[in-house]
Amino acid sequence: MTAIKGSAAEVQSAASAPKTAVPLGSSQRHRTSKSTNPRNEIGRKLVSPKQSMTATAPSTLPERSITASLTAEIMHDLDDGRPTLVASTQGNQGDLQEVTPSQLLAKVTEVRARLDQIEDLARQYAAGHVIPAFIEHYNITVIEADMAALAEHDAKLAEGLIGYAALHKEGHFTFFAPDGQDPIERLGAMRKLILNLQEQGAQA
Repeated sequence: MTAIKGSAAEVQSAASAPKTAVPLGSSQRHRTSKSTNPRNEIGRKLVSPKQSMTATAPSTLPERSITASLTAEIMHDLDDGRPTLVASTQGNQGDLQEVTPSQLLAKVTEVRARLDQIEDLARQYAAGHVIPAFIEHYNITVIEADMAALAEHDAKLAEGLIGYAALHKEGHFTFFAPDGQDPIERLGAMRKLILNLQEQGAQA
């Protein structure tokens, strides 16, 4: 999935027009209203709705399965009460066996690596399926900001920028986002801002 690049000046200009969009950042408050002035429609001069990132074909995400399971327990012998450290890496505990503390920690390391893979799987699904479907459904034009260039123009804006959305009078949206943004963070920002703008537009 690709995105349209926007210059630092364009993103900075967008952020200076709160009447047409909703910024989302670490220290910014939400402000929303529907744009009625064509001059204030952020992104119009940058890209048309037809150039937005859309999911027009079935997802090509490969099937993938990752399992992470670890059970550890201190058990006491029924005869002499001796404690035993046991562990299993199967959901049904079919491989339950006595282990040393070092062996258990080694299993923890293995499972943690698999959990990282599961986390990556969530990001891949968000980037390859959920975000494109959301973009297509709401007719969103996505513009990725060059954060290094933006920082030279406005370091404070670059530091706090998570997302910036604008609703155009024609009914389509423009969404500004940092380049290289984590897909889960982008999806959360996009959903929050776009749905908020849509609600505000419906009430206008």
